[in-house]
Amino acid sequence: MEFAAAIEKYPYIGMLVEKQEPVTKEQAERIQAAYARGVRVFAISLSQSELQPLRKAQEWINLLKSALSGQDFCLGCTGIMGMVQLQFARSAGASFVFLPFTDPALIAEGRRLGLTVASGVLTPSELVAARELQADYALLYPADVLSPDCVRAYCALQPGFGLIAKGSREFSAQLSQEYVSAGCRAVCCTV
Repeated sequence: MEFAAAIEKYPYIGMLVEKQEPVTKEQAERIQAAYARGVRVFAISLSQSELQPLRKAQEWINLLKSALSGQDFCLGCTGIMGMVQLQFARSAGASFVFLPFTDPALIAEGRRLGLTVASGVLTPSELVAARELQADYALLYPADVLSPDCVRAYCALQPGFGLIAKGSREFSAQLSQEYVSAGCRAVCCTV
């Protein structure tokens, strides 16, 4: 499933947070339940620590692929902070990546690898820079510090540039809908 088409039809992105705990059957059931509720785009959160090996993220990717075997969905990775994580995402089958900040080299390399790239932004200057650097989307992070009215203003500042809201905590269903109504193409939610 192609990212842009997926979020146009299903504007909620299921975030799978990589943790130290072993992958369990209950986690697979949560993934399947999210799919049943209409989530078709899933992002694996990569660890920010070099001490946490990418092996754990691979376990989550394997769990996701197994839980949704035979289903049509879009896989990506979030928290990409360097070239090693970017290469890992591509080799693991991701079609999109979320950067927590705007990095010209990561945006360029992600696009060269054929990945859809959402560049992390919070300010209008970062929003403009992400578009000028040819990111495919802007990842508003942490979006929970921005009101839906602020999101509308960001959309007016860069018409046609897709915004994705990702909070530092879980959005309520009402707030998620308000962000989508304000112009965000998608909202991230924890699975």
